[in-house]
Amino acid sequence: EGNTSTRVSDDRFYVKASGSRLGEAKPEDFTEVDLHRALEYVAKPSLTDEEVQTALDAIKIDANAKRPSVETFVHAVCLQESDCNWVGHGHPESVLSILCSQAGAKPYGEHIFPDAIVVCGRSFAVVPYIDPGFKLAHAVRDALLPFKQAHGKTPKVIFLENHGPFILGQSDLDVLNTMKMLDKWSKIIIA
Repeated sequence: EGNTSTRVSDDRFYVKASGSRLGEAKPEDFTEVDLHRALEYVAKPSLTDEEVQTALDAIKIDANAKRPSVETFVHAVCLQESDCNWVGHGHPESVLSILCSQAGAKPYGEHIFPDAIVVCGRSFAVVPYIDPGFKLAHAVRDALLPFKQAHGKTPKVIFLENHGPFILGQSDLDVLNTMKMLDKWSKIIIA
């Protein structure tokens, strides 16, 4: 489950294609998209479902490539608003069991062991539940901008309540290690 992206230049990135399973993905299951064109769509106040599908096709570098994930606009915002090169989004059961509870992301506000701070960061952004896709990209953007103003940088972790974490990293290994630490942290909170 989930999706991932990586920046390949200042104006392009690869993102998992819609309908592809992350754990079984092959090279053709990733679609290269135009970052700036994606952000032009994000700048619009709203899009219909049909306009979102048209936009996802329009931002592909190769017209014959698979349609990128509906979360592509969220990835574009994360890549633009941070200094990260990789973005990973998943739905680990341990993390979701907390984010889907009445407490939401609040349990992560109390640091209980130092490795979580080192790997995941001291502070994180939180986005209340909103349906995946275009509107979520707006909500993530609206959470990142004040976070950057308050902390002077973007978070490493964005908690989407009732949905799962987005990890902003410098490499694929950085994203994976952060997700593993979030899993460990969540299991400790649950215990």
